[in-house]
Amino acid sequence: MQKRIEKINQYFNDFKVCDGLVFISVDFPKKWQIPSNELLEEMFKTKYVNKNDGTGYYFFSPIENGIYNVFDTVDFTIDFNLNLEEKTKLLQEKTEELKKLFVELPIETLKTIEFKYSEKKPKNTRKNNKKKNNNSEEILKTEISDNTDYSTITVTGDKNNENNSLLDFAQDLVNNEQ
Repeated sequence: MQKRIEKINQYFNDFKVCDGLVFISVDFPKKWQIPSNELLEEMFKTKYVNKNDGTGYYFFSPIENGIYNVFDTVDFTIDFNLNLEEKTKLLQEKTEELKKLFVELPIETLKTIEFKYSEKKPKNTRKNNKKKNNNSEEILKTEISDNTDYSTITVTGDKNNENNSLLDFAQDLVNNEQ
């Protein structure tokens, strides 16, 4: 258990077993999102409640479900948000690249830009990790196929990626540029 606590030490506050429930207390950055209780219940048999301070959470589960599922839930939440931060940063970088292309290239060339998606094949992992991989999102990777021509931009990634907050961020970027 010590290794699990050390892994999340940056966010960890407390761990308790009380009244037949396992509790873990963590603090996350304010901008982080917590997956829904329904999803966490389905995946980890765990739920959460907010602390009064706005950034803290209690993740809990009945003791009969074991003690490690609350740690798995916290790990999942951390990975989800770090992935979202990385996607947001990548989106900002790629938006800047596209802005540069739209400034530098003629309209006829810009009309030929294409986005192509391909699915990644899932890796063979343990059953528990396979569940996580199906629900976690792949980072979009944008490649410019020819640095001198810029006639085709290929985007590869998970075509089923649906993250409303990332979508909202992208829409805000577009709206703020107008």
